[in-house]
Amino acid sequence: MKPDSGTLVHLLSKNQEIKRAEISEEGDGAELVYQTLKAGKKPSLLKVELKTGRFHQIRVQLSASVHPIIGDMKYGSKEKTEDNSIMLSATELTFKTATTDEIKDVKINYPEWWNKKVRG
Repeated sequence: MKPDSGTLVHLLSKNQEIKRAEISEEGDGAELVYQTLKAGKKPSLLKVELKTGRFHQIRVQLSASVHPIIGDMKYGSKEKTEDNSIMLSATELTFKTATTDEIKDVKINYPEWWNKKVRG
């Protein structure tokens, strides 16, 4: 991705017939911030922070920016993964508990095999 970090802002609507999100002129605002963590010859590993939460938001916004997620055939990837998954993973979740208002932060690493896909 060029630049190495930035913000993507689009209007998105959900096409109910094909169960897919689309860029539209009359949709709901969608915003995400991305940062390149590791850049390869072709694919890159990005950290994405959602500012809004829309149906398939990350998938459609990256595809619209000509950077579809590996394995995401629905949104333009030309490359499959061995297990037919898409290379999209939530690695951090922060929330407030309903009963104590305590802030919880849960983190995991992205799958190790992704490093093989992103080569410098």
